[in-house]
Amino acid sequence: MMNFQLLKPITRATYIRRALFWGVMILYLSKMTQAQLPQGKIAFMSEQDGNWEIYVMNADGTQPRNLTNHPAEDVNADWSPDGNKLLFISNRGGRRWRHIHVMDADGRNVKPLIEGADHRDQHAGARWSPDGTKILFVSYSLFDFLQDIHVIDTDGGNRRNLTNRPSVYLNPSWSPDGTKIVVSSDGPAPCGINCPDVYILDTQGKKLVRLTNSPTIDGAASWSPDGTKIVFHSARGGKREVYVIDANGKNLLNLTNHPASDYWPVWSPDGTKIAFSSSRDTVGDLREEVYVMEADGANPIRLTNHHLGETVPTSWSRGSFLVSPKVLLTTQWGQIKRKR
Repeated sequence: MMNFQLLKPITRATYIRRALFWGVMILYLSKMTQAQLPQGKIAFMSEQDGNWEIYVMNADGTQPRNLTNHPAEDVNADWSPDGNKLLFISNRGGRRWRHIHVMDADGRNVKPLIEGADHRDQHAGARWSPDGTKILFVSYSLFDFLQDIHVIDTDGGNRRNLTNRPSVYLNPSWSPDGTKIVVSSDGPAPCGINCPDVYILDTQGKKLVRLTNSPTIDGAASWSPDGTKIVFHSARGGKREVYVIDANGKNLLNLTNHPASDYWPVWSPDGTKIAFSSSRDTVGDLREEVYVMEADGANPIRLTNHHLGETVPTSWSRGSFLVSPKVLLTTQWGQIKRKR
């Protein structure tokens, strides 16, 4: 005959202790999971559908969505500080004229910011100010491509030319406190569009301070959220790589150091990660995809898989989107399938 030992009944005190223990453990694991997950949404531009469109996706690469879906070219989107709107550049007004447009975060209510702009007033690199009250952009003529940095109120009024010295200015970006601008420029000694360096400009357009000195393009520069560092891409080593430098011009560091082309870096809102475009998983640099890596260059992970043309991240929202643990366990990063 088999002997069975009767289980002792669990006392109320033991039950409470166990419930408290597992409650604390679940809360701890939840906090740890949230801390490690990327937050917000990434806006990117892609030509996967045959022409440039604006897309958004969750910061883990899931749920990509075409916001513009227009026969014109729509590029270089930037999230508003509250995450409710996106600026972008489009030639949907006709011909090759590129002008600033604004739309809701879901792609609705698209409208031009500046009415009546023409070939003498093309726009590029539009960026919201940190407080959301102003917009920074480059204006240039389609005839000579000479450029100036302008600032305008979000309603399209009170436009000012900050530089008033036509030159090369590429992708200006505000400092987190809104007191300075980082920009790629050929500076006071013009050398053309193929040799701009990274400069710091005050918001009055009076003082231009050089940070880098390279015979090739140093471009797509932007401030870290804490204002201490600036990330940019450069071909100083023969091909484009992602670099970071202190805001005072010291401690230049190559973050990617890969045989493929790596470019157009974008900070995460908390400054712990950097999204960028790379051809590292393709043959012959025929296609670029969006990747994300730690702020020190570690652990690069592919987010997109579009099989056609370029896919370039342009802005990372400050939203509080989080992936649930269930989704995290069942979703592989980068395995994005296009919705037909």
